[in-house]
Amino acid sequence: MTRRVVLPLLERLGARWEEIDGAIAEEHFFATYLRSKLGARLQYRMRYASGPRLVIACAPGEQHEVGLLLFALEARNAGFRPVLLGADTPFADMAIALRRSGGDGIVISSSVDPHDGVLERDLRELVSSVAVPVFVGGATSVRHRRTITTAGAIPLGMDLEDGVRLLATTLSSEERAT
Repeated sequence: MTRRVVLPLLERLGARWEEIDGAIAEEHFFATYLRSKLGARLQYRMRYASGPRLVIACAPGEQHEVGLLLFALEARNAGFRPVLLGADTPFADMAIALRRSGGDGIVISSSVDPHDGVLERDLRELVSSVAVPVFVGGATSVRHRRTITTAGAIPLGMDLEDGVRLLATTLSSEERAT
C-alpha cells in the first residue's frame, strides 16, 4: 500500500503546491494525518523490538517527516529499533542522541536540497565524529549521491525496502568486522 498509494499521493500533493491555491494546506493536512497514523503504527509493538538501534532524523532544513516515518516503520518491521528524532534535526544533536541511545547507526532523511556546506562540510563532520555508519535516504540521496559518498556516508536512495536491505547488509558487515 505504501508504494502503490501513499508515496504517489505524497508526490502528487507535493507537486501541486505551485499550481493550485490551497495545495499547501492540503499537503499539510494530509501530512499531519499521516504523521499521526504512522506514529501510532511505529509505537505499536515497539517494546518487543530487539534488533540494532537506529537514530533516525530529518536533515537540517528538512521539514517533511512522512518519508522519515515510512522508513522508520519499514525498519521497525525488519527488526530494527528506531529512535525517531523528527524534522530539521542538527547533525550535532543526532550525534548526541546516538551516544545517549547506544545506537548502531544514523539514518538521515532529506528530500529538499540542503543549504551550502550541509553535505560537503557538516555531513563529513558528523561521519567523522561517530563510530557507526551514517546513511542518507530520500531524493537528496539520489541527487547528491557522489557528495554523500565523498562525505563518508552511505546513500540509501528512495525505495524503502531497498534502503532497509542496504542498511541491514551494511550493519551486518560492520558487526562481522568488529
